[in-house]
Amino acid sequence: MTSLNLLSIAINKTFSRRKVISLLVTLNVVIQGCEPTPQWNPIEKSVLMMDTFISIRVFDEKPPALINEAIDAAIDRMKTIEQLSSSFDSTSEIFHINQTAAKQFVTLSKSVQEILTIALEVEKRSKGAFTVTIAPLMHLWGFGYSESFSVPAQHPIDSCLALVGAKWIELRDSTIHFKKNNVALHLGGIAKGYAVDQAIEILENAGIENALVDAGGDLRALAGELTRGKRRVYVRHPRERREFLGRFQKDKGAVATSGDYERYFVFDSVRYHHILDPKTGYPGRKCASVTVVAPSCALADALSTALFILGPDQGMSVVNQWQEVEALFITEKNSRLDVVTTSGLDHFEKK
Repeated sequence: MTSLNLLSIAINKTFSRRKVISLLVTLNVVIQGCEPTPQWNPIEKSVLMMDTFISIRVFDEKPPALINEAIDAAIDRMKTIEQLSSSFDSTSEIFHINQTAAKQFVTLSKSVQEILTIALEVEKRSKGAFTVTIAPLMHLWGFGYSESFSVPAQHPIDSCLALVGAKWIELRDSTIHFKKNNVALHLGGIAKGYAVDQAIEILENAGIENALVDAGGDLRALAGELTRGKRRVYVRHPRERREFLGRFQKDKGAVATSGDYERYFVFDSVRYHHILDPKTGYPGRKCASVTVVAPSCALADALSTALFILGPDQGMSVVNQWQEVEALFITEKNSRLDVVTTSGLDHFEKK
């Protein structure tokens, strides 16, 4: 028997210079046989981008040169997505759209078109619980835009709410136009997931069958014969740092989590986090965290935000609108945490 060592992949989320551990994926690989088996050591590269650590790990028998070339191409593609989707980079496509689209139609790249198509579909099906027009509210609260936080007054919140919603976006062929001044896009709830999908596509096109791409907890895996059935996803405890609430088995597909512990400040003993409800302008209060399993990471990313805002009662009906989508809700009441899952995650093992 040849036994490959336990492979533990710690997944770190870094937001605004603050790191928290979000998920843990473990992979146990044991290969049995009479003939000697090659040691297929993982090849991994990590870079800092999109306000987090991006990690690509390939566990495959293919030549190292081919694997390294594929990983480098995947990282380059993710860097391209970061550059075009940034709300802060004056050279980015989104920055240009936000500055120009209220004055005239602006041509969209294929990638931004694809991101917006997914985002607008999630907004429609969730009845506005997720929207990429959240930028004015994010800017008002300071999340992602400032290192200084405070609770805004009601009047400016109401002014920003008047700018939020897909009704202010007009898409015509491959162009976009804002129907109102000061409308702006923020892709923070979907761009990382889309970048992970793009990286996976490059790895698949290179013939790689066993891999994990992690963008600060937004992750997607490829599972061939070597790793199939051997991955476990550990969901972080939302109130105990460096602790995990439980785990579930996951092979191929994407996972994303939204939680109120990611970016927040405390004022008058109240936690104000960055997941803002597009209907109220204030942080959502129906969940402590939501983990979504979906075929694509972009969809999982956007849906985890929408379901966090909706909570399990309303969120279940949204999940049911997609095939191959599952969700795990963690709610908190009187300091007690409860877990609610869709049927596809009823094998969740609580710690």
